[in-house]
Amino acid sequence: MADKIESLRIERFKAFKEAVDLNLDKRSLLLYGENGAGKSSVYDALKLVFFYQRIANEHRIGATPDEQRAQLETYLANQYDHRGNAGYNIRVNSEEYQDFINHADYQDYHVSMICYSDIQVGNYISYKELLNSIYIHGDVNALMDNQVMTEIIEDSVNSDLKNAFKEENVTVTISRENDLKLSLKGPWSEDTYIENIRVYFNEAIINLIVLVLLLNTIRALEEIDETKVRILVLDDIITSLDASNRVLLMRYIQNNFTKYQKFIFTHNISFYNLWIYTINNVVKECGQWKYMNVYDCGGKHKVYEHKLPKKKEKKQCQILRERLESGSEDLQNLGNDIRSYFEELLHEFSKIVHVGGKNECSHILERLESGKTVYLHEDDGHHFKTSEDMIDHMKGIMELEINDVMMRTLRRKYADYRANKFFNHTVLPVVKELRIFQKLSMHPLSHAHLHGLPTYTEKELSMTIALIEKFERVVNELMDFDISTV
Repeated sequence: MADKIESLRIERFKAFKEAVDLNLDKRSLLLYGENGAGKSSVYDALKLVFFYQRIANEHRIGATPDEQRAQLETYLANQYDHRGNAGYNIRVNSEEYQDFINHADYQDYHVSMICYSDIQVGNYISYKELLNSIYIHGDVNALMDNQVMTEIIEDSVNSDLKNAFKEENVTVTISRENDLKLSLKGPWSEDTYIENIRVYFNEAIINLIVLVLLLNTIRALEEIDETKVRILVLDDIITSLDASNRVLLMRYIQNNFTKYQKFIFTHNISFYNLWIYTINNVVKECGQWKYMNVYDCGGKHKVYEHKLPKKKEKKQCQILRERLESGSEDLQNLGNDIRSYFEELLHEFSKIVHVGGKNECSHILERLESGKTVYLHEDDGHHFKTSEDMIDHMKGIMELEINDVMMRTLRRKYADYRANKFFNHTVLPVVKELRIFQKLSMHPLSHAHLHGLPTYTEKELSMTIALIEKFERVVNELMDFDISTV
């Protein structure tokens, strides 16, 4: 038996019409994608594979076996088929998923999954309702009946809130007198609160409590047997957490789930970059992680592997050029590959421009360590303002009719930064050329011939690769330094 999920293939499943492959040659996966890009489709594919029996049992409600089977097939088709297309396909470790789950080894995969919707609660936190709705490995009913186990989990949650997340004045009690609802106590009084908790606690702390509770439950349900394959899947769980707790959460997961194969999905590019930075520079686990991006281009959802540029590694454009010059390449296939690589470069470029090639936290720490000023202001409404807000305020001041030397100097300096010579002289010309090419040539390159005649030439292909090579160089350069220095 494999010691992890080695590959996942999804086709005609929810967002994905065309087949996408997640080849997991490394132990864990960090997957980035904007909302609607297809992360949840990957999450649901894993859920269907590893909780198939539970999903099937919940939707077999007919009076006879034939009715139950028909109802289940209808539910699965409506829920998972891509836009009504018949027959989704999932393969795990190169096997059809139905064959995979019928193996005896399937029972050795212990998968626990938490997504953003799982940690959303109303005016109270019911441990029972949470355990009945989430998908985690283990006998949750036996756990709920075991008072000793719930008390152990309660103690662990309070310890973790205090020591791992620095929430020293918040305590949690799993109340058996109130049907396993959580009783919360804050630092402002001796009272405890079960109902209407949102009056006394903000959303960030409530979600943190639920998340720590569920993660401790997963750990409590672990089996001692070391031969089991433990897998943790987390989808966008940091959305409602404070920025500081996002960093602490990374450390918490890395410290407490070392034996797990981890799947971390996020639409937050800062969190994605921060996780990569932590893996590479803090915990030194870069050899254990694979980084992938899922994106939507023209209604087609795709996945590609994110790689930082390496000095000795052959660039993709060089490979494309060699394929063209070999003379044996099918130009239609090559055109499709050129288009796909162009899309990937655009996606990487947009991520870098959005928040920078490296996370903001590391930049702030470097300034603190070097004795430089970090600009932060709390306004009258107790909202924090950053250096970007300061620039906006300065811009407003500079628009006043003041003509002294200092103000003219400030205006010139602001204009220098706004002009952004790097982008205007290096990036924009390449992007403009590629946009022209995309309209004139790239579209026909990746589609069928018109009336049986090719709509492109080898010269056009060569020119395309040359343009994309320029863009590739720009993106690789941006990955090498902090965007704040551009």
